[in-house]
Amino acid sequence: TQNRQNSLVSGLLAVFSGYYVAFLATTDNFGILMLLGALFFFILANENKNAPLLLGLVSGLINLARADGALWFGLGLAGLLIRNVQALKPGFVKKTFPAVGLFILAYLLVMGPWMLRNLSIWGTPLTAAGGRVLWLTSYEDTFSWPADQITMQHWLAGGWSSFWGGWMNALRLNILSALGVQAAFWLLPLILVGLRQMRSHVQ
Repeated sequence: TQNRQNSLVSGLLAVFSGYYVAFLATTDNFGILMLLGALFFFILANENKNAPLLLGLVSGLINLARADGALWFGLGLAGLLIRNVQALKPGFVKKTFPAVGLFILAYLLVMGPWMLRNLSIWGTPLTAAGGRVLWLTSYEDTFSWPADQITMQHWLAGGWSSFWGGWMNALRLNILSALGVQAAFWLLPLILVGLRQMRSHVQ
């Protein structure tokens, strides 16, 4: 961006990346995911006619990097809608539909070959276990093999006490992760300031 302040902040965030420091020097995809995630938000924040195409490509690459990368597909769609909604002015649909179509096409350009491969092996676009995440009762269930034992019946067998306990524990862990991992505690005030200053970008 040729902005010295942005460059310095980016460098400091990379050096003092909290929880992720230990993973950046190992054979893992955290570094790749960080770069792609930063690129995703950079594209989304800048008015560019090629944004839908670029967002789709980056979302596909994130999905290849991580199984939960599919969430970025939904985030990209939401971002395009928020950018184009403009209080539902005339022309919203005409402007948004082509952008969404281009985004999906670009995403499939990256993910399509992998989905075709999965179809030939598993019979589903994503892995056989991917569609069973809803029926997990604990984190350990993600390692269950074969995956077909993770079913709705398996989930129901846990009972309501197990459901509520699991949901509350997940909520607690997500809040702690957001504060301690993503925000690294010391970033939280800066995040709040940034949200306040950048709120006009979604109005």
